[in-house]
Amino acid sequence: MQPNRASRPPSGADRLATDRLRLHASPHKTHEEAWFLLQTRWMLYMEEGNTLKLLRGIPRKWLEPGQHIGLERVASYFGPLSLTVESDLCHDRIVAEIVCEGERRPAVVDLRLPHPQGRRPEWVRGAIYDPAKETARITGFSGRGQVVLGF
Repeated sequence: MQPNRASRPPSGADRLATDRLRLHASPHKTHEEAWFLLQTRWMLYMEEGNTLKLLRGIPRKWLEPGQHIGLERVASYFGPLSLTVESDLCHDRIVAEIVCEGERRPAVVDLRLPHPQGRRPEWVRGAIYDPAKETARITGFSGRGQVVLGF
């Protein structure tokens, strides 16, 4: 009985191909690591035309009471971007502050702030709220903005 071909060591051309791969292939998956970082960036912030979209992909759990999200002077098309979000649900509110004062300011900022239990805010200050998208929109963005959701 002959051993299974898959269990035999490579020979001839197969061995040559395997050796070449071993010599030239990186043990690191740089492209996959870069893709992961890009997807993480898109989860936190993304530029689309003249709109800056913030926190589009964050899980609700990130805004449980007492949680904090912060970005400090991250690079964006619109220039350095800073964002702080405080989940103060013990006092029935979520507060977000955005600073993006580069020369190319976004005209619009969309900020997704999902309540951990899916509740809709009773009032919103500093933006127009879209309950279907759980997003607060700041139009005519001046470089600084504050959004407060009251529950």
